Amino acid sequence: MVSPTAFEALPFHEPHITTILIQSSFLLLLNVVNYILDTLTYCGLVGQIVLGILWGTPLGGFLDRSAEETIVQLGYLGLVLLVYEGGLSTSLKPLLSNLPLSLLVAFTGIALPIGLSFTLTPLAGATSLQSFVAGAALSATSLGTTFTILSSAGFANTRLGVVLTSAAMVDDVIGLVMIQVVSTLGGGSGGAIARPVGASIGLLILFLVGGWTAGKLFKGRSVGKLAATPAVVGHTLLLLASVTAAAYAGASVLFAAFLAGAAVRWWDEKAGEVFEEYYGEVNKRILVPFFFASVGFSIPVKQMFTPSAVWKGVVYSVLMIVAKMGTGVWLLPLPELREGQEVVKEKIEEKMPNIAETAGQKEEGEVKDQLKAETEAAQVGSQASPVSSVAANTEKTNGEEKLQDAPLTAPAPQPPKSLYPAFILGLAMVARGEIAFLIASVAQSQGVFHSNQELYLLVVWAAMVCTIAGPMAVGNLVGRVKKLEKKRGESVVAGGQGAVGDGRGVLGAWGVN
Repeated sequence: MVSPTAFEALPFHEPHITTILIQSSFLLLLNVVNYILDTLTYCGLVGQIVLGILWGTPLGGFLDRSAEETIVQLGYLGLVLLVYEGGLSTSLKPLLSNLPLSLLVAFTGIALPIGLSFTLTPLAGATSLQSFVAGAALSATSLGTTFTILSSAGFANTRLGVVLTSAAMVDDVIGLVMIQVVSTLGGGSGGAIARPVGASIGLLILFLVGGWTAGKLFKGRSVGKLAATPAVVGHTLLLLASVTAAAYAGASVLFAAFLAGAAVRWWDEKAGEVFEEYYGEVNKRILVPFFFASVGFSIPVKQMFTPSAVWKGVVYSVLMIVAKMGTGVWLLPLPELREGQEVVKEKIEEKMPNIAETAGQKEEGEVKDQLKAETEAAQVGSQASPVSSVAANTEKTNGEEKLQDAPLTAPAPQPPKSLYPAFILGLAMVARGEIAFLIASVAQSQGVFHSNQELYLLVVWAAMVCTIAGPMAVGNLVGRVKKLEKKRGESVVAGGQGAVGDGRGVLGAWGVN
């Protein structure tokens, strides 16, 4: 007779009612809190992080360790799908046209935190190496938080959203490189540091070449016209192949997920609909909430509230908030950004006749989009008026001038009426999230903070405060922007992203796609 213990299988046991109640209440509250906070301040993810702290090991301990580990794993799967969805919503043309600005934002968001982290030397007695590692941890930007903020606020497809997404992506890739730097500081090889850089660049080139080739092969043939089932199978296989290749090559899995989404969007504009039908609700209601809750699991709250750690942690947190907010300087409507405006106008006017000649060969919408893209890219932050010869025809009616839209309307985008774009960008970059905690944990395990254990708590303090404060501030700011646009009666305009589509809204040209 075979003993029951001889079977290599997990015996089925009905979960205890206490376990069922704890886990069901956790999942339900993650969605309830997210809905309430998103409705009020567009920052539901903050509530999910707090729930992770309360239900997990840091405070309540209601979830056992095996449940927490499972939630962490499922949550990271949700993060991968969230970043993939961000790639699906990103158009390649605006991404490339805004790439220089995105790189400036990203590198500013890396240099300032590292530079200001050297204040830890007088503040907490840190060595130069320890200060650099702390700054490296706080130089990261949470991709999951960024995409969630953009989606909740409705800015994912705007120019501001494209710049923010690209900058966060660059910070994420460099953050993963920083992990390799930290793990090899004790005498590792330079090859270990160069590997993720080379792998990420190679991955980018591969997707650019592959996407261009696919665009040529599938030109005029949308996969979205096929049945949804074959489409989702193809999309899923591409995503799995991409993240697997990136993991083995040493590149960022999240970077690969974003590129896979962007590549699919390149040759199938209906891919977003397929994703929403098969993965959208599950990811939104279960996997993504698990991810933000898992961030809360990693915050050692009980150890953080010693008098010394509190005041030093608050000071360092403020410095790290200021450091990332400094990225918003690139969106300020500075006077020098208006120089050369007349030259830009002349160049656009020179192109107008050529575009008009092709109007009979192209769809009118395509011509408008071309003019709109060229004008917005060239005149961000300007006060130029619309090009009257093409934007409108004027006729006299009862002694007054009446403006009539011409077939080709190309209003020049006006600069923001405030500093909202700069502040939204800076505050959205504040959230650190998973990469910051990961770098800090690696540094702790490698003994970087061995001579000064308090430094680890200060880094965790800053990461926690930034991850919570950033989304809350952005949420309130976005709410204010939406109220202003509604008040001005500009929230609905023809063919655009609301009021900002005509270049006269609160966000100006940064609010259009």
